[in-house]
Amino acid sequence: MDDIYVTLDDAAILENTSYEAMKKKIQRQSTSFKTKTEENTNGGKERVLISLTSLSTQARRKYKSQQVQKEKANSDEVAWYVYTDINWYKERFPQHFFEAVEVARYIEKYLGKELEMTAGEFKTFLANKYGVSAKTIQRRVTDYIEADAVATIQELNTGENYGHYRILACARKPKEDNTFPSLKEEVKVFIENLYYDETFSRNLNSTTNLYEDLLDAAEDKGWTVPSYDTVLRYVKYLNDQDGEGVKALAARGLRYWRNQYMIKRRRNLGALQPLEVVQGDAHTFDCWVRVKRANGSYQAIRPMLVAWIDMRTRCLVGWVVCECPDASIIKQSIISMVYPKENKALPYGVPKYLLIDNGKDFTAQTLTGRARTERFTFDEDTEGFFRCVGIQDDMRSIPYQPWSKAQVERFFGRVCGQFTKRIASYTGTLTGSKTSSKVVKDIEGMLERGELMPIEEFAELFEKWVVERYHARRHQGLIEQGENTPAPISVFNSVERYFMAPPPIDVARAMLMEGSMRVIRRSGIQITFEGKKIYYQNELLANHEGEKVQFKYHPNDVTRVKIYDMSGDSICEAVSHELLLIAPKLSEAGLVEHLRDQKRTERRTKDTLRYRRASAEERKELNLEDAGKKVVAPQIDIAAQKVSAIVTNNRYITDKKAAKKQKEEAITHSEIKKSAELQNDYWKRKADEVFAQLG
Repeated sequence: MDDIYVTLDDAAILENTSYEAMKKKIQRQSTSFKTKTEENTNGGKERVLISLTSLSTQARRKYKSQQVQKEKANSDEVAWYVYTDINWYKERFPQHFFEAVEVARYIEKYLGKELEMTAGEFKTFLANKYGVSAKTIQRRVTDYIEADAVATIQELNTGENYGHYRILACARKPKEDNTFPSLKEEVKVFIENLYYDETFSRNLNSTTNLYEDLLDAAEDKGWTVPSYDTVLRYVKYLNDQDGEGVKALAARGLRYWRNQYMIKRRRNLGALQPLEVVQGDAHTFDCWVRVKRANGSYQAIRPMLVAWIDMRTRCLVGWVVCECPDASIIKQSIISMVYPKENKALPYGVPKYLLIDNGKDFTAQTLTGRARTERFTFDEDTEGFFRCVGIQDDMRSIPYQPWSKAQVERFFGRVCGQFTKRIASYTGTLTGSKTSSKVVKDIEGMLERGELMPIEEFAELFEKWVVERYHARRHQGLIEQGENTPAPISVFNSVERYFMAPPPIDVARAMLMEGSMRVIRRSGIQITFEGKKIYYQNELLANHEGEKVQFKYHPNDVTRVKIYDMSGDSICEAVSHELLLIAPKLSEAGLVEHLRDQKRTERRTKDTLRYRRASAEERKELNLEDAGKKVVAPQIDIAAQKVSAIVTNNRYITDKKAAKKQKEEAITHSEIKKSAELQNDYWKRKADEVFAQLG
């Protein structure tokens, strides 16, 4: 340091005094300071430089620390406290912080010669006071001097105070959590790969199994084996770092993850009008009822509910209770929604949009007017049952994501908890995740003893619960929505709702008919109904032999079909003479039941034979349910329909015209026949008069 000189300004900073004080001290003690002068590059007087050997030990140590810190700054090596917020450290480690304040104060006094102690005495004093070693105190002193140098450099560069560096340098450095220095990178990768492996996760393997597999891999590859506690801490770190969702995705699959962990957003349902958006879905009741078959026997079934829930009010605006829903039953549920019911307390109306389930029953082409593979359409001319009754459009929910139609799913949960559990035949939530949620009941015994209620009585009980309990009670969702009267029926009746007039009820009922296309043969047209070929004939079909035609029939009346040409014009109504000749004294409804009984008998016989041939294990899997479907819907009040939409359905219009024409032709034929009979009677009387005169 003999050859190192600093300016008078730098010397004052190193001695922790002012420029004037340092200048006067040199003037008074000129023999104690080694100085020299150099030319001032900016002009003016020559600058006075002071040798470091003339300065105090503290100043020389401070200068040396500054040079070290400048070298570290050039090499990007920065002390930890430079980027540490003192307020964060104080809140996170208050005990260490206040201890560092005291230590920094002692070191400052020691370096300033305010303490009459030697270096050894000072280190022993602080070591005993804070319960640390003398080497630790020596390190604290060194860190303080370096921090003082860093603070001085920063203060000269920015003009701000960095005194907190001196305090943090005497504090304990925050420990870096979750570094796991004993785990090599290849070991970490092995643990992560195995922990999130699909088979390992789905089989719910423990951390013990993971550690044993790690030991085997380490032995084969020559890795250093960490302790079990280290691996356990690393697994916990992975769970904290990644969250539970990553492990759930590996163990339970994407569907479970979407249901439990995917982010959700709340809808502003209060901005909707009643009947603007209605959600539809099917639900299987967790109880049993009995249905009567055509042969007089009874069977126990779990009924199903097809429900339509208004999103704004949570009102149940339409439903049917049935055995198994299909497109035809969905149509009946729509009819129960859009037309007024005999029970005046039940809401109704044509919705603007439908949010439907993604199942094939709700997305049939006869309902939506488009192929099931098409989730939406831009064709305004697309027609299905939904649009024919006045519904503007339908939207499908996202597959396997029930929260997209949360209101109807939550309604089903309320049905199970508040209605189905009051039924004596309740057998528990069969879709529950716990075995304890199942309730063991002797359903076959209850059926034999007549303890199961008929499906019709069950439907009436459900309607009563909807009116008296569900619609009339406060709804938590409506409370959160900010409704003044948070009961579903109150909101429905008190706010302005969307209105669209439905078509006449005859139009909707006509659209319940099913249909297809056939080619007319000499024997008429052929339909296969429940495995039986049925032929339909009409004399007007002779003029259309070989042509492809459309026909429609009602699934509950197969004795006659309506036939149309490919342009949609009505040709005639054809009947099956074969069916009429089989049982001429039976009514049409009785004839249909007769055919169904035949089919059930055949199926029951085949099922019995299959059961007798099956092993004990196979018999447990057999399900001998009858295929007949029972449907119970709210009664429609036709007289209450005050307004009807203008009929635009061409098929319905042509049917009406054809029926009117047939009626007019029948009247004309009757008048001609009556006129001929009158003429014959007139001439007969005249002949009798002539014969009387001759006689």
